[in-house]
Amino acid sequence: MLASTSCQFKKPLFYPGNISIVSKIGFVKNTSFSIQHLILNQNNEVAAEAEDIVVLYNFMKHEKCPLPALVLEAIEQREKKKFKE
Repeated sequence: MLASTSCQFKKPLFYPGNISIVSKIGFVKNTSFSIQHLILNQNNEVAAEAEDIVVLYNFMKHEKCPLPALVLEAIEQREKKKFKE
C-alpha cells in the first residue's frame, strides 16, 4: 500500500515537451521500501524529485507484513546492490 508520496518541484515543465523519469529504490526495511524518482525535462535537467514509500499490508489481518524474500531478491537484482545481509 502507498503510505506516503512527496514531490519537490525544481523547474517548470511546458507543453508540448518530453520528460524522462529515472527511478531507484532508496531503502528497504522489514515491511516497507521507498522508490525515489527524478523527473527530467527535455534538456536532461531535474524538474522534480519525488519519493514514494510503500508498506506491505495484509488487509485481511489489518497489519503490516514482512517483505517476502522473493521480492527482496528481485529488488536487489534490479538495483544491482544488497539492501539486507
